[in-house]
Amino acid sequence: MGQKRACDACHKRKIHCDAPTADAQCNWCDHHSLTCTFNRVRGKRKLKKAK
Repeated sequence: MGQKRACDACHKRKIHCDAPTADAQCNWCDHHSLTCTFNRVRGKRKLKKAK
């Protein structure tokens, strides 16, 4: 099974990322001669207080 996160470039453009692993380059980055990176940090969700 492949990775579940999009690379930074695909996430920014909100397109499907087809990189099989974080070590491989996706087709979009390869076609546009970009470095396929996975440096984006997931933000923490804030929990709402119950009323």
